[in-house]
Amino acid sequence: MNTQECLPINQKEIEMLLEAGVIVDFTLKFSIENKAYKGFIHYNDGAVIRQVYTKRKEQRCFKNLDSAIKWGHDMGLRSVNFSMQLSDYRSRK
Repeated sequence: MNTQECLPINQKEIEMLLEAGVIVDFTLKFSIENKAYKGFIHYNDGAVIRQVYTKRKEQRCFKNLDSAIKWGHDMGLRSVNFSMQLSDYRSRK
């Protein structure tokens, strides 16, 4: 884990990065505990990774991939990636 991954970033800060011409990528990590996707912003060629938070300083969680991808697209982010620990996956057989 990047040491800056725990530092929150909100939508306004992301917009400021984009306005400054910084290339920003978005990674979604599925959280079993929350049953949702947590968002992480990457910039400076991946050197900085920060978790997305709301204005109320709560973790920004997305209940489904469609809403997360739409949010990333509407923000103007360069890419969206998905990550999940396979050890957390429960087979549906």
